[in-house]
Amino acid sequence: MAIELRPALRSRIGSWGGSSTDLVDLRAFLQRRVSLYAKVLLFVVTAFVLLDVAAAFFLMVAERYPDVQVDPWWWSAGYAGLMSIFAAAWLATYRGRRGTTSLVLIEMGCALAASATCAMGIASARSWLAAEPLGLLAVFGLVMCVVLALVLRAAIVPSSATRTFLVGVVAALVVGCATFVGIDVQGAVEADGWHLPSPWEGGIILGLWVLVFALITAVNSRVIYGLQSRVREAMRVGQYTLEDKLGAGGMGVVFKAR
Repeated sequence: MAIELRPALRSRIGSWGGSSTDLVDLRAFLQRRVSLYAKVLLFVVTAFVLLDVAAAFFLMVAERYPDVQVDPWWWSAGYAGLMSIFAAAWLATYRGRRGTTSLVLIEMGCALAASATCAMGIASARSWLAAEPLGLLAVFGLVMCVVLALVLRAAIVPSSATRTFLVGVVAALVVGCATFVGIDVQGAVEADGWHLPSPWEGGIILGLWVLVFALITAVNSRVIYGLQSRVREAMRVGQYTLEDKLGAGGMGVVFKAR
C-alpha cells in the first residue's frame, strides 16, 4: 500500500516546482525554489511599477494634491534597484549549480532587500504625511508589500521555522524604525486639524503588525518543510531511494531506484 501511495506524493511535490530527482537532491530543490521566488518578486515589482504609472496618469495625484511633494527619481531608483536585485538573483539561480549556503543568502537577501526598500519608502513619506491623511495609505501600502514578500517566501522557499521567523523579525524592526522616522511630522500636521500617532506609537504598532505575520509565516514554513521531509522519507525503501516510476501492473509498481 505504501508503494502505491508514493506516486501521488511525488506528483504533489512535482506541482511545487521540483522534479523527481529534486526529492532526494535537497540542494537542487532549494535552488529551484529560490529561483522561483526571485522570479515572482521580479514580476510583482514590475506589476507595481505599472500600477504606479497608471495611478499617476489617470488619477493625476500631483494636481489633486498640490502640497504633496513626491520625488519621482527616488521612487524610480527604488524600483530599479529592486528589479535589478531580483533579476540578478533569478539569473544566478536559474542555471548552474549554487551551494546551499549561497542559496540561503540569496533568498534571505531578496526578502530583506524588499523590506529595506519599502522601509526607505515609509521613511520618505514625510511630505505625504505633512500634506494630508493620504500619506497613511502610502505607509500602509508599503507595509503590506513587506508582508507580501514574507508570505511569498514562506510559501515558495523551503525554510525552517526558525530562519523564517528571524527574517520576519528583521523585517519588523526595519519597518518599525522606518515608521518612527517617517511619522515624525506630527507637529506639522496637527495644525491641519487631524492627528497622527506619535513616532513611538506608529513604529511599535506597524512593527508588531509585521511581527504577527512573521509568526504566521514561521508556522507555514514549519508545516511545508515538515511535509517535504515526510515525502522524502516516504521515497525511501530500505537502503534505496526511489526516483522515477517505470511502470505498473497487476502485481505491483516498478521504480527506478538508487
